[in-house]
Amino acid sequence: MTARVSFDFTGTTALVTGGTSGIGHAIATLFRDAGAEVAVTGTKAAAADYETDLSGMTYHRLHLVDADSVDQLVRRFSRLDVLVNNAGANFPGGLDESKPDGFDTSVTLNLTGPYRLTVGLRRALKASTASGVPAWSTWHPCLRCERCRWYPATAPPRRGSSRSPGISRSSGPRWEYG
Repeated sequence: MTARVSFDFTGTTALVTGGTSGIGHAIATLFRDAGAEVAVTGTKAAAADYETDLSGMTYHRLHLVDADSVDQLVRRFSRLDVLVNNAGANFPGGLDESKPDGFDTSVTLNLTGPYRLTVGLRRALKASTASGVPAWSTWHPCLRCERCRWYPATAPPRRGSSRSPGISRSSGPRWEYG
């Protein structure tokens, strides 16, 4: 029998990009169920446009490939405890990543956009006494596919981009923002 671990995130504000589906929705739901105030992002016009349960979460429309959209979201937060850079995709907008326009869009969506968001939210993260930006990435199982071989080149660098904008590891389990 495996014991279920529980956490209390009461009083914590978490932003989960791509929190409307898949892994992001699972993360957002766990934060919500642990008492956090959760904001999620997606690309649709409204939360009601999603079939997933977003109750108890604040929805913000975000297009990571659009700098103005990222900057608009940044302005909504004066304090943030947790930023989960989860949003990303291969074949963004149906574009072929083996072509220059598709590759450029993939890099913006999976690397440059999350980096811009993280840097933009530094002030809000610094306003928290114990903020964090969890860093992880996915590896695409389709490495031999001619059309999707570029996604693995853009997703793993998200780990580094979460650390680069003035974030250094402390001796404890929390991240320090400088």
